[in-house]
Amino acid sequence: MSRFFIPPSGRCGLAVLLPCFRTGILPAALLAAALTGTAPAELVGQWDFDDPADLTRATRGRNLALVGTATAVSGHGTGDGAAALGVGTYFRCTPDLAPNGGSATRANEYSLVFDLRLPAASDRQWRALFQTNPSNADDADYFLSPSNSLGVGALTYSTESLPADRWYRIVFSADIGSNIDGASPASSFLSVVTDADGRSWTFRHSSQPLNGRHALTTTANENRLLFFADEDGEDGLLHVSRLQIYNNPLTEAEARALGPPLVIDPANRPPAAPEITA
Repeated sequence: MSRFFIPPSGRCGLAVLLPCFRTGILPAALLAAALTGTAPAELVGQWDFDDPADLTRATRGRNLALVGTATAVSGHGTGDGAAALGVGTYFRCTPDLAPNGGSATRANEYSLVFDLRLPAASDRQWRALFQTNPSNADDADYFLSPSNSLGVGALTYSTESLPADRWYRIVFSADIGSNIDGASPASSFLSVVTDADGRSWTFRHSSQPLNGRHALTTTANENRLLFFADEDGEDGLLHVSRLQIYNNPLTEAEARALGPPLVIDPANRPPAAPEITA
């Protein structure tokens, strides 16, 4: 279903619409959704890596915890910062997601957004993007493979690939136990990739039952998600300039509407919010 996005101020629906790429808020897809009370989707976590002295600082949500050693590097565009993470280094995130999708313990509906540069130094290597096991005790759950495709064996890998030495925005959207947007073929997961020039493609992964491997721990249990972690070294070098977590699945149209990795304002100031009255 199409959803409105609650802006970081916490105001929603009829109150405000913030069409701003840099703050991560989508342009409104359907005003009717607000008028009819469609459940909102909220940006619950964002990290921009613009402070070289503190690469764990949150723009929204809780600060990350760094395991290993990350290096501050240039991001995509003037004023944009990024973090470089190699083998054995990852971020531990406390997403504070509530159980959803019909589960009392797991988050089955969510979206993750990655703004990444794929350095030539790690081209054609395994590069882990996220790990659902809070202890990093098994294989990561979403990779860039040695063929530069996205996925994992349990989900299938994308038919498109991501050439090295470029910036990408990767949106991974999950609606576990359901068909994510009612489209065909039926799938619980979408990967939507947009490069810095605005070229975009979508891959529909396979389906998964409720509370499957890719369901996240929540405030009801461990409340942990690991970015770029793998238990046996399949976590090659990546540069990340932004991470985001939404508490609902984005449709293909909504994910594409996020656009490419982009810096509109180096100071990261949102535009004035137009007031909408009934």
